[in-house]
Amino acid sequence: MKINIAEIESKVLKRIAKQYQEIGNTPWVIAYSGGKDSTLVLHLVMKYLLSIKVHKRHVYVVCNDTLVESPFVMNLAREYLNNFQKFADSKNVPVSFEITQPTHYETFWVNIIGKGYPPPSRMFRWCTDRLKIKPTTEYIKRIVSKNGEVIMLLGSRFDESQQRAKSINKHLVDSEEFLSTHSTLENCTIFMPVADVLVEDLWEMIAIFKTPWGNTYAELIQLYKDALGGECPIVLSKEDTPACGNKSARFGCWVCTVVEKDKSLEGLNSNSNSNQFQKQIDFRNWLLSFSQQVENRYPFSRKGAVRKRDDGSIIPGPFTLSARKEIFQKIKSLELNTGQKLISDKEVFVIREEWGNASLLEQMTSHTVGRLRKELVIKKRMSNG
Repeated sequence: MKINIAEIESKVLKRIAKQYQEIGNTPWVIAYSGGKDSTLVLHLVMKYLLSIKVHKRHVYVVCNDTLVESPFVMNLAREYLNNFQKFADSKNVPVSFEITQPTHYETFWVNIIGKGYPPPSRMFRWCTDRLKIKPTTEYIKRIVSKNGEVIMLLGSRFDESQQRAKSINKHLVDSEEFLSTHSTLENCTIFMPVADVLVEDLWEMIAIFKTPWGNTYAELIQLYKDALGGECPIVLSKEDTPACGNKSARFGCWVCTVVEKDKSLEGLNSNSNSNQFQKQIDFRNWLLSFSQQVENRYPFSRKGAVRKRDDGSIIPGPFTLSARKEIFQKIKSLELNTGQKLISDKEVFVIREEWGNASLLEQMTSHTVGRLRKELVIKKRMSNG
């Protein structure tokens, strides 16, 4: 191991030790995304815990699964979490692992196919709060309720991006130990043990380190090589949302429409030697195009209100009931063609409930639907010349 890397590791381990040995037994929660930064944090925390005999704090590891995660990333994350859990149990280290998910009433498909939400965009990124923030926040709140407070460990680093550095500096209360307050969660302190680690040093550590159970992190390294990107991290507040859907390739939801092109998934797919996820990529592109066709959208909001832009044109509302049913058939066909379960039976049940609500709204506003939809189509044709 190179001297400088050994020194960096030692510095971070001392930082972790200092915070762990602070007065009190406030539990730690490690936000784990399956990417390089959070993997390094989890690795170093586990290494420290194995080096001590008395464990004064319980350590929770939370990973968020939106249920539409990139399968390459989520499968590897689950594998690592499972191995970390088995190893921690075998060594009697007080660490527990949790994977959070949105409720059946807030999943991506329930919002799209059931409620008729248009696919997420930069202007209407409804997915982050429902799929990421709420599930993980509720989990942390339960720990806070039980213990009074919590210390959250993040893999955030200054050199990730200017936006990330700005976000870190905004809330810092200790610039030496990299402690900050959480912008929305009460009684939650943020600890960023690898905040000053440069990306090249991080990768060297990942390449050199052995997992606690004796393997390497070769699979994680290969994942990044194939995708040429970075992970979409655990999101705990809306300030963190720029991490998803920016211009660089990122690991995120396979059906993400916030980005124009999912470079990471396409890279992973092309390097899989089987193009096994090409059908998902095609579906994602179809869904985005389908949502932009005004005839597939109601000319009013979910509450029945007609909204107009400054130029007087109508803002398209949710998907029509027939459009939702078409999307549903498409996703079920995709399941058959790929052999993958993409939508659960519970989601289907909730979706059918929502269809009943949509049918009622359609009946109540039927006298205006035809006129407004015609106006939408005319405006669309005029804008296209």
